[in-house]
Amino acid sequence: MIYSVVAVVGAIAGSVANMLIHRLPRQLPIGMARSKCPRCHTTLNGWDLIPIFSFVTSMGRCRHCKAQISGRYLLVELLCVGTSVGLVAYWGFSAPLLYWAIVAYLGLLIFFIDMETQLIPNSLSHTLGITGVFGHALTGSWTTAVMAAVIAGGSMGALSAITQKIYRRPTFGGGDTQLMAALGSVLGWSAAGWSLYVGFIVGGMVTAPLLLFKIKARTDKIAFGPFIILGAVIVIGACLSGYGPTVMIHTVTIPYLPWTQ
Repeated sequence: MIYSVVAVVGAIAGSVANMLIHRLPRQLPIGMARSKCPRCHTTLNGWDLIPIFSFVTSMGRCRHCKAQISGRYLLVELLCVGTSVGLVAYWGFSAPLLYWAIVAYLGLLIFFIDMETQLIPNSLSHTLGITGVFGHALTGSWTTAVMAAVIAGGSMGALSAITQKIYRRPTFGGGDTQLMAALGSVLGWSAAGWSLYVGFIVGGMVTAPLLLFKIKARTDKIAFGPFIILGAVIVIGACLSGYGPTVMIHTVTIPYLPWTQ
């Protein structure tokens, strides 16, 4: 029964996430403004906004103009349901649950916003960084989080400057640097570094076929933030499960995770 309630809450959180993903990068109001179909601009009613159910019953189309609705809406809601249930199953109802729920939610927003718009709103990176400072303050020292943010963000900034000098064009954006600083605050400098490393590997695996089959050109811009987020998820999962490389597990220190206790 409790997991059913958690799933419902997760689905609602996913619906809100979809609203934020659409509105934040476009600087649209996120208060009480009613949602509208992006194609016909018809104001949506409650029946149109039931998480998961509305998308499935309408077969992914607007009920008014029949325009195709991005599958991202369903994916985000399902991810929020799965993440919510998984976090509650692992942590129970506790302070760590709240901490990691906030981190996961912000990471999901950054992932999809950057993937769709190649922009990472400063408000999300800053909120993620502040969350990390509070997490470290509760489990150790907030100065640790600040120093980790400086190291991770500074390293990413230096990497961006060096690669821009080599390739004579912008490589990584300022949003990636701020995201790395925020991850340093949340995960610690070591885990943030591993996240970047794994992100490069995943990014290479994804972009290589795109370049090979000329779907993307070498000069095309490709959002890197989603790969950093995926790297962080993989690092956390590997360390939690104990199946990550020994050097990774022994060097990662993250607030509220078992191996730091």
